[in-house]
Amino acid sequence: MLFSYRLLWDRREGPYIHTNEQFRHYPPFTKAECLATGPVLDLSRNNIYHINQIFFTGAENITCLNLSSNFIASYFNGTEFTHFPRLKYLDLSHNRVYMRSDSALNELKELQVLDLSHNKHYFEVAGVRNSLAFMENLQFLKVLNLSWNEINSLTNKTLKSDSLKELQFQANRLDIMWKKDRGFKSLFKSLSNLTHLDISYNKLSEIPDDIFSYFPRTLTYLSMSKNTLANFEWEQLKYLPQLETLDLSKNKLSKVARTLSKHTSSLKVLDLSHNLIFKLHQSFLKDVKSLLILSLAFNRLQHISEASFQTGSDHYLRMLNLQRNPILCTCDFLDFILWLEKSEIVLPRLATDVLCDLPESKRGHPMVSLDLKNACINNSIAQMLYVLTSSIITVMMSTTIVIHVFYWDISYIYNFWRAKIKSYYLKMNDCTYDAFVMYDTKDPMVAEWVLNHLRFELEDRGRRVHPLCLAERDWTPGIPIMDNLNQSVNRSRKTIFVLTEGFVHSAIFKMAAFLAQQRLLEEGVDVMVLVLLEPVLRHSRILNLRRCLCGHSVLEWPRNSAAEGFFWQSLRNAVRLESQAAQYRAPGIVDVTHSLELGASCQYADAGPTGTHTGPSGGCREPTSAQLLCNETGPFADSPPLSEYCA
Repeated sequence: MLFSYRLLWDRREGPYIHTNEQFRHYPPFTKAECLATGPVLDLSRNNIYHINQIFFTGAENITCLNLSSNFIASYFNGTEFTHFPRLKYLDLSHNRVYMRSDSALNELKELQVLDLSHNKHYFEVAGVRNSLAFMENLQFLKVLNLSWNEINSLTNKTLKSDSLKELQFQANRLDIMWKKDRGFKSLFKSLSNLTHLDISYNKLSEIPDDIFSYFPRTLTYLSMSKNTLANFEWEQLKYLPQLETLDLSKNKLSKVARTLSKHTSSLKVLDLSHNLIFKLHQSFLKDVKSLLILSLAFNRLQHISEASFQTGSDHYLRMLNLQRNPILCTCDFLDFILWLEKSEIVLPRLATDVLCDLPESKRGHPMVSLDLKNACINNSIAQMLYVLTSSIITVMMSTTIVIHVFYWDISYIYNFWRAKIKSYYLKMNDCTYDAFVMYDTKDPMVAEWVLNHLRFELEDRGRRVHPLCLAERDWTPGIPIMDNLNQSVNRSRKTIFVLTEGFVHSAIFKMAAFLAQQRLLEEGVDVMVLVLLEPVLRHSRILNLRRCLCGHSVLEWPRNSAAEGFFWQSLRNAVRLESQAAQYRAPGIVDVTHSLELGASCQYADAGPTGTHTGPSGGCREPTSAQLLCNETGPFADSPPLSEYCA
């Protein structure tokens, strides 16, 4: 049964306070701020569920009333506390208060602190209208606690007060309010003198891009801790020019501002503890002159550089919290330790909680216990030697691999350009013929093309090339083919190879190519001109290189008859460019016939039944310059010595 509470007063001592310590099994529930205001009436932790003004008489001097932890479910209309004209502190926390009327608590003209925390009952009920418009009528209200109410909707979308300085708005549902209705972005905008705002525990995973522009510009303290923020728009700090303390602890931030000074110049305390930050930019605190305390405890920082904490020449950081980070204690960390020794920055729990995580041998050791100075001085020399030797080994291995894989290509290109620079010129007086034409004499179509077309175009038409050496016309009868071939190649300024599919596999072509290559090696002059009547040697490395280095010496018979004139002119130019072609000496270079994949043999068309060239008596003739080649190895690694084909 509800009964009226009559205050018992001692006229000399004020309100009666029970002194029996055994009566109180729990410490007083009244807050220190409440006690500081003056006379206190503590009715907390009772079974009060309704308030009527007749309950309280003789309470004119009470400045703090504690009604927390009851079952009050009253609908306040401005008459309940008329007997408390001097009340400054009212604690209604842990009840079921229903705030709807605009005239609620109007009778408390001097009220400064109002605690409505933990009154979520009516705020959670769907369809119930809740209003906080009464705030506008409390002219002296400075502190309002609305925490832990699960507020997700209000009839008034803007809180209005010219006197409120501190608002506790923890554990509500701003995430729903800001997403559901853009009007709630202005919820705090009309709190013109607000300096402290706490919106922690609001389940914010993100914040609207421009939300800070709706916050009072008078804010000096802002707490957004204990949310689930993965990203923070540091650029929005420009809307809070007086902000001194920013608490972003216990979120899921992984990155920080690249340069904090670009976004704020007033911040003194920044709490980033209990996040997922793994890296700080070197310019993080560049030109920051106001920051005094920075907490990075319980993050994932491994690499820490002193450059990240140098705030400027005028002001320096005073306290830096790095507890419980997986610090990598290597020589890269030495610069930070040396800087720390010279600075006056305080690191809380430096000897117990600032520990190394890697390497394994140092895990769990305090950072300050490591002697990195002596160890890293030696390591710096070792590191230099390591880099030097590693570079040398890498270069040597790379060079070896390149030479092994691309030796022939590199050698060919090198010797080609060396010969270009050397510009070796063959004297005209040394040559009997301008060009020796090497073709398949056994193929009547090829022979007819050479004698009737190629000879005609080069000797009888246009800018004539003469004389030409043709086997069927100019070889001396009775002389061995080897000698004729040798003399023709060596007495001609160019050797034109007319290539067909069958001819490139013949022995005489291989021998002619061998002799032309000998001139390349011994005299340093490139005499080869390749005319492809058919698409042969498509995968030949030397053919592809010659196309790149001296493309004028590789010609293909055009399929379009309209291009034949250009072909003949190109052939004339290739024969006449006696010194401008690729002329070079290439000792040790792989034989051209090897690169053309032509096979090896010293046999030729008029060889005897044993594959040898015989004289009249069946024996070997006197060794000629051509026969001396038979003492050499064939143009392939697996070829037999050329002497096998000589009698």
